[in-house]
Amino acid sequence: RALRNKASPLHMLVGDCNPDAPQHWANVRANIGHMHRVVTRHVDNPTLEPGYLERLSTLPGVLGRRLFKGEWCAAEGMVWDSFDSSANMLTPPRTKDGRVDYQALGIKWFFGAQDWGHTKPGSLSCYGVDGDGRIYRVAQYYARGRDMEWWADKLAELDKEFDLRVVVADPARPDCIGDFNKRLVMEKGIGGVCRPANNAKTTLKKGDISGLDLVR
Repeated sequence: RALRNKASPLHMLVGDCNPDAPQHWANVRANIGHMHRVVTRHVDNPTLEPGYLERLSTLPGVLGRRLFKGEWCAAEGMVWDSFDSSANMLTPPRTKDGRVDYQALGIKWFFGAQDWGHTKPGSLSCYGVDGDGRIYRVAQYYARGRDMEWWADKLAELDKEFDLRVVVADPARPDCIGDFNKRLVMEKGIGGVCRPANNAKTTLKKGDISGLDLVR
């Protein structure tokens, strides 16, 4: 709108900003060539004193990456505000045929976790546990509008690949838990692998916060 008057021979709009989330419109437009980006950082400014730059360098997490390093990055979780892809995600080692080498990661066994959903997305994840108790999410299905048969198919695929020791599910749908167990009996001849989650530890006055604290 500010560029609608084309009478001037010099016709441009100039702005400046600190980096924000990668999906910010300014970053998106610059990435696809709709704007010309001139990258500058605080260390390029000769008027800034070393003490100021040192304070910037101590800013934590995303704030420091934006304001000190000049990176376009985002706080990657609204619930898990401590999540940092550089610390919480890894490129796994692979075997010669290109498969993920779970043995090299020290993973000893696998389990599944299901949160039911239809109008809102449901989630079925598979986790591997290593000898020191560290947990890696190795696979996930996340979808809305899927029926029970679709979720059971995905569970069977995960069990075939990872031989799940247990599947922990939201206890709100005992009928779905029963369907999961019927499918596992068909696939591996073992029932009772899928169990309702024990929410007793999280049904405190603090509500969901109690569960988040346990995971942290």
